[in-house]
Formats: sequence, structure tokens, C-alpha cells
Amino acid sequence: MGFADELQKARKDKNISQEELAEMLGVSRQSVSKWERSEGYPEVETLIAIAKNLHLSLDSLMHDELAQISDFEELSTLDADIYGPKLKTVAIDTVVKACMGTSPTNFEWIAGFFPEINFNDEFARIGRTRIQDVEDAQKELLKAINV
Repeated sequence: MGFADELQKARKDKNISQEELAEMLGVSRQSVSKWERSEGYPEVETLIAIAKNLHLSLDSLMHDELAQISDFEELSTLDADIYGPKLKTVAIDTVVKACMGTSPTNFEWIAGFFPEINFNDEFARIGRTRIQDVEDAQKELLKAINV
């Protein structure tokens, strides 16, 4: 669950209304509502106050947001059972281009989800490509992973 869901669940578990939580935090009820609709995040100080008032850790409150992967080379460190299926949602050409500029470890991890692809043939078919295209493809894979 993301921040919005965690906040709403914790608030409801404690039988606190949005209005009551807003009063505790010194913000408007609309702010709490906005956060619970995934339309933004509170300031850091308010986030800490939320955690204290709802007796949560910041990690539990922000777990999904903290779990975002921003470095493509971190892919091979992820849990294959959780993240592998997400890679399958990406177009094959994008996967192949992303692999053109990655480490052997990352390549093996990604290729393991696509046994149907002969990457050497695909690399030859695509041929030389711009670095920007490789980086764009890697960003697309990261986007799919972080959903």
C-alpha cells in the first residue's frame, strides 16, 4: 500500500475523522483528503507528526514510496517474483534497448524473464542506437518496476 492508503487505513483504524486528524496536525481537512486521494504529500514536519499521532513508523507509512528504484543498475537486486512480472508489461523493443547499455549482471537478471527472446539477434536487428534511446528505454523499465 502507498502513503495514501496507509494514512487512510491508520486513521480509520484509530476511529479518527479527517477533520480530527487535520486539527491534530494544524492543517485543513482538505489537505488530509488530498493526501488520502494520492494528490500530494505533506511537508516533512507534518509527515513526522502524522506518524507520531497515528503511532506509526515513517517506514510503514511511506514504505511504497521509499521502495522506488531510481538507479537502473539496482534492478538485479530486486525480488524476481515481485518485479519480474512487471517487466513483462514493457514492449520487447524497449526491453532490448534497455539491455544494450547495462551491466552483465543486470542483463542476465532481465533476460531471465524473457527466455523467448534471442537478445543477440535482437541487438543485431536494432543495430547501433543512440545513448539517449537506451537511457529512455531504461527509464521506461524503471517506470514499469515502480508501478
